[in-house]
Amino acid sequence: MDAHLFRLFCSSACPLLAGARLAKVQEPAEGVLTFNFELFRPHPVLGRKPQLVFKPGRKEPFAFLSAARTS
Repeated sequence: MDAHLFRLFCSSACPLLAGARLAKVQEPAEGVLTFNFELFRPHPVLGRKPQLVFKPGRKEPFAFLSAARTS
C-alpha cells in the first residue's frame, strides 16, 4: 500500500478509533489480520464493535473497517 494512501486511511480511521478498546486480533486467512475494537459510543454505520481488516503486502494489500465479522 502506498504511504500516501495509508496516511489518508489513518487520518480517517483515527478519530473513530480514538479511545476504543482493542478486544481481539485474529488471522482468519493466511496473511489477513483482523483487529476487533469496542467503541464507547456506537457508530451509525459500523455499530459498537467494528473490525479493521488488514492485509499487508506489495501485490494486493488492503485495509478497511467493517461492521460484519470475518471468520
